[in-house]
Amino acid sequence: MPDATLASPTRRAVPGIFYGWWIVVAGGILQFCGAGFFYYGLSTFFLPLTHEFGWSRALTSTAFSLHRLEGGLIAPLVGYAFDKLGPRKLAAFGVTLLGLGYFVLSQANSFPTFAASVLIMSMGYSCGFTANTMATVANWFVRKRATALGYVFAGSGSGGLLVPLVALTVDSSGWRTAALALGAITIAVGLPLALVLRHRPEDYSLLPDGDQQQARPAPGQVGPVLKLPITGALRVEANVAPRAALQARSFWLLAAAT
Repeated sequence: MPDATLASPTRRAVPGIFYGWWIVVAGGILQFCGAGFFYYGLSTFFLPLTHEFGWSRALTSTAFSLHRLEGGLIAPLVGYAFDKLGPRKLAAFGVTLLGLGYFVLSQANSFPTFAASVLIMSMGYSCGFTANTMATVANWFVRKRATALGYVFAGSGSGGLLVPLVALTVDSSGWRTAALALGAITIAVGLPLALVLRHRPEDYSLLPDGDQQQARPAPGQVGPVLKLPITGALRVEANVAPRAALQARSFWLLAAAT
């Protein structure tokens, strides 16, 4: 008697461009803009601010370090919001927040206002540009997940190419005008990209990787299924509860490594 597991649903590619790849494109551009305008680009405001307000380098650096600290503290909340709100609403919120943060920066006349603008931008970056896009892409791919995530990471890494342009704008137009421009561009470019994101393929009767579930054969008609490679069997991922993950040694090793 053949093994019953061989008759499990299998996958075959769906013709056309899988929507998950559009999410990869949108996520990569979001990461490109977020990294270029904020993660790397914010440093171009360091010298103009210290020169205009006479702040010490140590004081200014303290505000700049807020976005690293905030990113770690807010990460669990971002994950919770992702599950509850979905990627589109979360990304739109984050994009808007990052843009508003730059608007606040353009009006800064004191260190507390400057620090508040950095904190606002940090929250926006965490919500709309990093964990959100990565989690969305991971939902849409299983077999090709590493490739898809690699493309999105490439967007983040290449964001540094925008830094010279940001620096040129700061030098030629002044840091206040540059902040206004960055805020406007972030919202104008980011909001349409946020609308491309979708939570998971199953919500739209799709399967990860653009595969299509093949109907089970009728009882006694296992011949065609037996001809399919076992490697084509439907891959099911195990879900781990948060409490169980916190009790796992591997989780803490990964957390410490990153």
